[in-house]
Amino acid sequence: MVCLCGCGAENFDSGEQDTDTGDEMSLTIGEPERKIINTAEARIITDDPDATVKNIRVYVSGKGWFDKENHSEKQSYLIVRIKTEYLAEFIESLYDYGKVKDLSKEATDISLQYQDTENRINSLLAEKDRLNELYADASIDDMILINQRISEIDLLLGELQGDLNRYDSLIEYSTVTLTIRASKKAGDAPFGKRLANSFRNGFTAVVIFLKYLLIGLTVILPAAIILGPVAVGIVVLRNFIKKKRVKEKKET
Repeated sequence: MVCLCGCGAENFDSGEQDTDTGDEMSLTIGEPERKIINTAEARIITDDPDATVKNIRVYVSGKGWFDKENHSEKQSYLIVRIKTEYLAEFIESLYDYGKVKDLSKEATDISLQYQDTENRINSLLAEKDRLNELYADASIDDMILINQRISEIDLLLGELQGDLNRYDSLIEYSTVTLTIRASKKAGDAPFGKRLANSFRNGFTAVVIFLKYLLIGLTVILPAAIILGPVAVGIVVLRNFIKKKRVKEKKET
């Protein structure tokens, strides 16, 4: 919900100018809360990628969620949303799972965009209130125009509120992109695990083959039931005509 009494652009500027004039003035005006979006990205080289993904899932449970995940035989790709208050701790925990490489962190200040969106919402709400006041004494033609403008305002308010909700989510939950890959020695060690993966992949291929075979049979079988007797009849008729012609030649 947007506060209707939020700071306007003039108050924001005043706060910026007065921050160096003394503690008393700073306490009176205050500095706007900064709106920061935190993101991070890293690669993890580990002996057991599957176990690493499970450990990360356990850690994230209750503190965020997996926004996206993609797994293959060689690596896993994760986009994790984690409460910003746990971001530093979460990144530190990654070192427990293997070698962390290419770690990068970024903090983007969107305070101005956020405040601008709030100001636009407050301005539209004030305009809507004024239009509702004018509506009572408006003519029929003016009522139509007022209703059209109110509809436009409601549409804009929905879009702007959606922007604020998206900002709030990105601020409250940081985004961490992880690529988890197996170390070289991991490829040689667990023979049983590789055997199980091969069996699972082979079984999946058989299931897919049978699925498409069944689909093909469901298409071909009805046609065979309908066209089969017709084809047999044609063959019988051709044989009958052929025998008849041979008989007629012998008689002549």
